[in-house]
Amino acid sequence: HQLFLIINAHDAVEFENILRNNSEWILDEFHTLFEKKVSNEVFKHGKNLELSNKIFQIIGHSIDLQPDFKLIKADSLNSFVWVGRGFPYRWLLLHRSIKDNYLDFHAAWDHLKKDYAKHMPEIKISSYYKTNENVLYGKNKIQIMRGLYEHPESYSGGPFFVYIFDTGQMNEVILISGFVSYPGHEKLLLLKQLEIMAKTFYKGDQI
Repeated sequence: HQLFLIINAHDAVEFENILRNNSEWILDEFHTLFEKKVSNEVFKHGKNLELSNKIFQIIGHSIDLQPDFKLIKADSLNSFVWVGRGFPYRWLLLHRSIKDNYLDFHAAWDHLKKDYAKHMPEIKISSYYKTNENVLYGKNKIQIMRGLYEHPESYSGGPFFVYIFDTGQMNEVILISGFVSYPGHEKLLLLKQLEIMAKTFYKGDQI
């Protein structure tokens, strides 16, 4: 379950050209293997089908979740679900929003704050770090927002991400936000595990 890269070049110039011309493919190969390993670890004990179907009943779309994830809060009228597990804290929020609100970099962050204020006012977005990127998801590109948050009620905070999925409905998107809090410890792998679950986004239930 390992991936090796061997490059045969006559000199440094040819080596550089090979890397430049194939860098995207090389990185994709290693990234794909890494995600596969993380996914196998995330779902090695199965999936929480009951909770995934509960999300489907509320939003009409769902994601695969680890068996130990629990429902923390749900609002069927506003199509909002908050699920997660205990220490180290890992949370996932799913909610509907307006597509036009997330087309511009700065406007997206303003509207994200408004969405959180409506659904989960305890979450405070830090102004120290904010990024937006478009990544390939299937055959389409989706927008991903990354930043830092604080949650005073649980004395926690840390990195978070937001995946923005187009539902195909008129001017509608579903946002999946992932939050990690593990003070004093490495958080990258935990965040990646949440992203693996977010990427299983689908329309329909699992039964």
